[in-house]
Amino acid sequence: MKKMYNEEIKRQFLNEQYENERSRLTAEYIFYYSYLNELPLDKDLYDFSLDEIGKVIANS
Repeated sequence: MKKMYNEEIKRQFLNEQYENERSRLTAEYIFYYSYLNELPLDKDLYDFSLDEIGKVIANS
C-alpha cells in the first residue's frame, strides 16, 4: 500500500506546482518513498536537511 506522510499537504503541493503529469508523478513517487524515512523521524520531508533529502533521493 502506498502512503504519504502529510498526504493532504503534499497532494495540494503537487497539484499547485506541477502542470506536467509526468513531473507530478515523479515527485509523487519521491513522496511515497520518503514516507519510510519520514515516519520513524516523525518529520516531514519539508523539514529535512539537504543531507537528509539527498539520502532519500539516493535510495529511491
